[in-house]
Amino acid sequence: MPKLQELVKLNLLRNDEINDFESRFSKYLLKRYEKFLIIDTLVFPNKQTLFKSLYEPLTLLVEPIFDEDGEGILIDGYPMDLLPNYGRVIIEDTAGMGKSTIMRKLFLSIVEDKVGIPILIELRQLKNNNDIINEIKKQVSPIGLIFDDSLIYSLINEGGFIFLFDGFDEIPLANKEFVISELHSFIEKANYNNFLISSRPEDSLYSF
Repeated sequence: MPKLQELVKLNLLRNDEINDFESRFSKYLLKRYEKFLIIDTLVFPNKQTLFKSLYEPLTLLVEPIFDEDGEGILIDGYPMDLLPNYGRVIIEDTAGMGKSTIMRKLFLSIVEDKVGIPILIELRQLKNNNDIINEIKKQVSPIGLIFDDSLIYSLINEGGFIFLFDGFDEIPLANKEFVISELHSFIEKANYNNFLISSRPEDSLYSF
């Protein structure tokens, strides 16, 4: 991971720690990849089913102001015409239209095509005592080991991450104001990365 060499230059990481750090991140990606590779279904409730075997490619329609052709973007792999062409994306539709399915597909495709480091966060998990950085730490840190905050901040600042924020409409009302403020602050500070938010239509999305 070339970005780790930058952390060495900043004296945030030693050369002898690089292999261990890479190993932990690889384990994170493998664990999350395997999680999203399998899907539970109502038809076969007691059988593990490969996500790929059930996925029907979905198409994102781009707002006309951004796409005069109006052809849309087919999500059948990693869509290079989505990111980084659009660095910040909101996927908006009504319930049951496949928003979370697209997020899962994008995570798998990002790993398979090695185009970035995906972090998928379910926004309903965020609250005052569990901000975005804390949620990232919980995901990437193996059991019994916690990455130092400064390393996480520095690595994110180097760029190359793709943050998938799923379920904006599912944020509990009591946490809504905090999470919206947290998202704005994080996206502004980590602006060398790419961001997607999925949601049902909501007025509060206009702030993004």
